[in-house]
Amino acid sequence: MLVAVLGCSSATSVEVISTPLAEATTEVKIDAPAPTKPPTPAAPAGNISTESPSLATSVARADGLLDIALLDKFIRCAMGKPAMAGKTDCTLEPAIERGLFATGITPRFPNNTECRDIDDYWGMDYSKKSKKEGSYHGGIDMPAPFGTPIYAAANGTVVGKFLGDNNLRGIEIVLRHSPQDTGLPVWTFTQYTHFSEMPSQEVGQRTRMGEFLGPTGNTGISIKTGKQSETRRPAIHFGVLYNTNGNYAVLKDLAIIPEDGYWMDPNAFFLVDHPFNTGALKALPDNDKEVPIPVLLDDGNTIPSATKTVWPYSCSKGDAGTTEPTATPTSTPVIGTSEQEEPSWEYIGFTHAPVDFTQILV
Repeated sequence: MLVAVLGCSSATSVEVISTPLAEATTEVKIDAPAPTKPPTPAAPAGNISTESPSLATSVARADGLLDIALLDKFIRCAMGKPAMAGKTDCTLEPAIERGLFATGITPRFPNNTECRDIDDYWGMDYSKKSKKEGSYHGGIDMPAPFGTPIYAAANGTVVGKFLGDNNLRGIEIVLRHSPQDTGLPVWTFTQYTHFSEMPSQEVGQRTRMGEFLGPTGNTGISIKTGKQSETRRPAIHFGVLYNTNGNYAVLKDLAIIPEDGYWMDPNAFFLVDHPFNTGALKALPDNDKEVPIPVLLDDGNTIPSATKTVWPYSCSKGDAGTTEPTATPTSTPVIGTSEQEEPSWEYIGFTHAPVDFTQILV
């Protein structure tokens, strides 16, 4: 079993005065300069302007937290609707405009490993399940037995914890990742939901890739009854949001809303040197829609050995992988350092050439 390890890399630290939900009162201390922001991208495809009225960078705190009142209704609807369990006048169109639609992308795990796969896929039409039109799945679900450990997919900072006793996702934690944390040219926010108990990490705390977050559960209300679901299978719901500046706000007790944010197919979170925006992924030929997934093994090693991201469940390994991890097996993985080399995907034959994927956001 992995033991939680806190990173010591330079970051903004936050002293938290505990409150029941993510809207905690915080006192910010700057330990070191904030990571350099990624290059400003060109205008996204479609009719979305980069001069979004939701941008409010001049009033963001040092940790990126904004007052939710500064974000316009379009962004609140686009990024928050899936958390609202139908209790909103928001339509699905803003979310679709910001990238919430199916891509057909699927994970491909390293040879000779056994990993927990997806059942409810990204962008899945939930209209039949919810018996209500305008409901798309804003993440990927991976079933696992109750209590199965869920791990942080990358180095990051806790920005939200939600009891979720009034929404579909149940107990949830959200991590914020800088470009240095993941190797992607944007800030990302990873969501982990349906825990059987609240993770122990506090808002403002730094986490390490592969750090234990909590046990798998099935918390979250049923859209049919409005009460805790009695039929949902235990699973993780893993979601990813992103933006260019890392700023965000907290929507009531429901969700983290990135300023001028976009949705990302969670499979694309693990891509290197490749477009990750939803439109570009959807347009790929079918035979190019497998994403090579870096994984954390049960013994604490990773494949590949130098990776900044891992699948949120650990994998077991067979006899003869084509790429051997180099770390010494230990119950506490020594992973996620800031001086890692870029991952190599040669062990599963990922052949896409590097491209400038900062040029398109949706």
